[in-house]
Amino acid sequence: MKIFDIYRKRVNARLKNYLSSICSKGHFQSELKNVMSYSVLAGGKRFRPILTYTTASLYDNDLIKVDACACAIELIHIYSLIHDDLPAMDNSPLRRGKPTLHVAYDEVTAILVGDALNTYSFEVLANAQFSDSTKIKLIQVLSHNGGLNGMVLGQAIDCYFENKPLDIESVEFLHKHKTAKLIAGSLKMGAIIVGE
Repeated sequence: MKIFDIYRKRVNARLKNYLSSICSKGHFQSELKNVMSYSVLAGGKRFRPILTYTTASLYDNDLIKVDACACAIELIHIYSLIHDDLPAMDNSPLRRGKPTLHVAYDEVTAILVGDALNTYSFEVLANAQFSDSTKIKLIQVLSHNGGLNGMVLGQAIDCYFENKPLDIESVEFLHKHKTAKLIAGSLKMGAIIVGE
């Protein structure tokens, strides 16, 4: 089995564990957890967490400490896909061969699940077994690259300039922020935890 397949299986199992650990104290919490699972466990390449595992393993082979970072980066990525598929953005009916979340459920549910996954990614990091200073660095990297200085800015530009011609510099800026920043964050988070 290739190392990337091992990392993909590992992050899938850890994501399932994180979802199962979410407290369900009533009908609404239980339903929200089920809907979160619909998107989180739908598959995918898991490219970003694989990068996090790979970067950390270049220096240290203790994958247990990498799990929280790998899962946090994937949770924020999945939130971005859910929101990207919404009618107000790309209005996509399918993702990975399945109805998108807003089609399978409804738009309000998709927005709330995206919001929940976004914030849960930071909770996963805050509760990870790292020193407080390392947690702060990880949260800074994830929020910078996944937020208004990264992925969110890229998505805003993508939406604003849809069906409008862009010069090559603008296209590069869009892709750098919408896609590359979170990829870079995946690598940086893997490097930050080395030696922790």
